Amino acid sequence: MEEIIKLPKISVVTPVFNGEKFIEKTITSILNQNYPNLEYIVIDGGSTDNTLNIINKYKDKLSYFISEPDKGMYDALNKGFSMATGDILCWLNSDDEYYPHTLATVAKLFTDLPDVEWIEGANSFLNEDEILVDLKKPRILSKFNFLNYDYQWIQQESTFWRKGLMDKISENGDMPFDISIKYAGDFHLWFKFFQYSKLCYTDVPLGKFRIRKNQLSEKFIDIYHQEAFSVIKGYKIPRKEKIKFCFEKIKFFIIRIMRSICIFNTDGFDKYIFHRYAPLIILYNRERNQFFRERAR
Repeated sequence: MEEIIKLPKISVVTPVFNGEKFIEKTITSILNQNYPNLEYIVIDGGSTDNTLNIINKYKDKLSYFISEPDKGMYDALNKGFSMATGDILCWLNSDDEYYPHTLATVAKLFTDLPDVEWIEGANSFLNEDEILVDLKKPRILSKFNFLNYDYQWIQQESTFWRKGLMDKISENGDMPFDISIKYAGDFHLWFKFFQYSKLCYTDVPLGKFRIRKNQLSEKFIDIYHQEAFSVIKGYKIPRKEKIKFCFEKIKFFIIRIMRSICIFNTDGFDKYIFHRYAPLIILYNRERNQFFRERAR
């Protein structure tokens, strides 16, 4: 019992609709970690396949479960997060997975680093046969990247945040997700977060995005970009940020030129940018730590 009290509560929300093929993999990737202070919320949009039978197998281990028609994934997420009471929040879609170490690692990071409000882990990619096909460190992105239409990508499956950060959005009367944005809801949430806090990084892999046939994120990618552009265009840069924004535009332009003419070899240059511009980098690899110290001198 003492251990449970010390560990932060983590709320995971899974939206699902007709996800019979992978939903069990998603659920077990969370429950089998046996994280003792877990709040797991599943919001089903009224599935008509075998999804509900699968979820019912684990119903006694869920903190909350509802199945009813909704207005899409982001409506389901608004429902889920309105019920979440955890110190740390996240969502995992019904075809993606976490690693066995994910929740324990996230708990330690947020406990050891009280100033960190949101964090992204290394990006992992699964195929439909459960094979890990790619693993790479996250891109270092900021509010100014987004304002420069340079937002590809923050991996949602690997991103976690404190409840207090989402509460700042609610203070203005906003829901976390605007359900009129059908595909770029994650982008919109990150953009809101950037108004209050820098995104921090770890090179520890946390979430796995599944690459599969007929994926909505690929099928409607053009609409995703249109929605993202609309959000960016609708943002009025505060006067106090305009000078910094101009400076960032110049910096991005210089970086692109340096990449294009290969002043550094690609690997070395990317490492330099990664270690120089990250607001916080948590590294567990001794050689990379040494590289960081050398570059900082």
